[in-house]
Amino acid sequence: MTQRQSSRGCFRAFSTIWMVIFATILLSLTTFNVVFSNILGETCGFIHPFIFEVQASFVDDEGLALTNVGAIPVSGNGDVQMMIEDGSLQSAVANELDTTLRIYDESGTVLLAINDDRDRGGSLTSLVNGFSVEIDQTIIIEVATFVDGIEGRYELLVETTGDADTVTAGEDVPDIYEGAIITGGTLSVGSTFEGEIRRDERVQYRLPVNAGVFYRIDLDGVEGFVDVERTASTWSACLQYYGFVSDGGFVINRNGFNWFLTGTVANEALEACDTSEGTFRDTLEQCVQSSVRLSATGRIFFFVMLAILVVSLPIFIVDVIEAYGEIVWYIFLMLVVVQATTTAMLFLHLGAVSGIDALSEFGYSIFGGITVGAALVFIDRVASRTRDYVE
Repeated sequence: MTQRQSSRGCFRAFSTIWMVIFATILLSLTTFNVVFSNILGETCGFIHPFIFEVQASFVDDEGLALTNVGAIPVSGNGDVQMMIEDGSLQSAVANELDTTLRIYDESGTVLLAINDDRDRGGSLTSLVNGFSVEIDQTIIIEVATFVDGIEGRYELLVETTGDADTVTAGEDVPDIYEGAIITGGTLSVGSTFEGEIRRDERVQYRLPVNAGVFYRIDLDGVEGFVDVERTASTWSACLQYYGFVSDGGFVINRNGFNWFLTGTVANEALEACDTSEGTFRDTLEQCVQSSVRLSATGRIFFFVMLAILVVSLPIFIVDVIEAYGEIVWYIFLMLVVVQATTTAMLFLHLGAVSGIDALSEFGYSIFGGITVGAALVFIDRVASRTRDYVE
């Protein structure tokens, strides 16, 4: 039995110091995974900008596909600060509130009007002008922000602009909002109302209106609430500064358009798009195709992590400690399982924030592989010990 035990493992000269080194490596990798899988926090200025990049493309007026690829800059990037100063980028501390205005009939099931940009001149406030109804009723005015992801203070003004000779046509509400809806009370014509809105919520007011009258409803974002820590440090906020990840991929906003399609390319993109109708954001969604993808650095990073840290290192460590006692072996097996599991969590997180499904699939594969692998190693250990006992 002694001879069988001594034949296990590829290495024999490892002492206690090597076990300490292996344990330190596993604990360090586990800590790294936990930190960057958004359990203890994530930082835009460290790993994410180096492993992800954004590809933005459009078809010009001659039918040629033009593509720009660029990295999302780290927090405090000098070029970003210069573009903020010259007005081509919004401030990263959200000093403006990007509003969205919706008007429903009194049942709340018919959308009568919507606006999220007053004009194409860079304004982020919203305006519905020349609005009228067919019969007297109490309409619902809904205050929201872009993708319901911004906080701030707003002013809402309702006034009449004369007799109406047309009626605003409505449409059935396309989607039911599942977030928080705050009741703001009843409005009156000719007064300005101030309010505050938080992330993931909408505020609804009621307004009695008469048929045959044109109404002007103006929603002005007074200021965005500043959350310096979140804006400067988290990857989600950094990514949202240039756009947002949706089920259809990555949709760039005005900042993303100016950053990833700069100068002449940006002008060509606008010239190739039909800007006669809709908002600037509608133009971006229709004309600019964008996606988040792995950079060259990111591909190397994940190759190294998969090939060495996830696969080779655990196998190497478990094999090295094969000849050690049961307690030591079980402790290291547990550390290997925890390290691989947190690596799976990291991949799942990166897949969620980037919209890259392959990363999430890697995460699920790692989790499944380590579960099955650990079970097989444990069974083999128990079987080997049983054979030694019988012999």
